[in-house]
Amino acid sequence: MSRVGKYPVEIPAGVTVALAGNVLTAKGKLGELTLTLTDLVETKVEGNKVSVEPKTKAAQARMMWGTTRANIANMVKGVSQGYSKTLEILPSHVNAWLGLGEIALQEGEPEVALARFQEALRQYPEFVKRVQDGLQTGLISIHLDLALAYERLERADDAARELAAARELAEAVVAKAPTNAQAQFQLAAAYWVSGEVQKAQASLAQAVRCNASLAAQWERLEKRFALLRAGP
Repeated sequence: MSRVGKYPVEIPAGVTVALAGNVLTAKGKLGELTLTLTDLVETKVEGNKVSVEPKTKAAQARMMWGTTRANIANMVKGVSQGYSKTLEILPSHVNAWLGLGEIALQEGEPEVALARFQEALRQYPEFVKRVQDGLQTGLISIHLDLALAYERLERADDAARELAAARELAEAVVAKAPTNAQAQFQLAAAYWVSGEVQKAQASLAQAVRCNASLAAQWERLEKRFALLRAGP
C-alpha cells in the first residue's frame, strides 16, 4: 500500500475541487490549477476530501497512486496558500510516463502507449524548468518512443515525422558538443531506430572512444528497442 496515496487530500475552506472526466480542477483565492489524471487510478471528490485508489494491483498503477495523490495535494496547496521557498514542487513526471508507455508497448497496447508518450511530450516544457536537460535527452527519447508507438499502429507517416524530429534534435546537440559521448550515443540511437545502421555505428564508435562503458549500455538499448518493437 502506498504510504502517501492511502490518505485523502483535505479540501480547505475557500477551495473548490471539481472532477470532469479525467481532468481535476482546483480553484482558490490564488487562482486555478488543473491536472490531467492517469487512467491507472480512480479519483473521487467526496465532500471536503479527494481520494485516490489504484484500479489494479499492477506495478504501474501502484506507482502512479502516490504520485497522483501528491500532485493533487500540491494543487490544493498552490491555489490556497501558494508555494513557499521550503515547499518542494514535484517535477512533471516525464520519465514515469515514458516508463508506463514502454510497459504498454511491451504488453501489446500501442494505443495506450501512444497516449502516455503524448502526455510525456505535453509535460516536457514544465519538466525542463526544474530538471536540466542540456543534451535534450528526454525530448529525444520521447520522439523515439512516439515513433515506435506509431510504427506499431502502422501509422508510417507519423512514425517518420517523430524519427525526423529525434534525428534533428540529436544532430543539433552533437553539432554543439561533438566530443560529448552521451550526445554521440543518443545520435546513434536515433539513427539506429531510423534504420540508418552505418551512421548509427559511426556515432556509436565515436561515443565509445570517449566512454568505453557505453558499449555495454548500447547492448541493453538494442534489446530494449527490440522488445518495444516486438511486443508480447
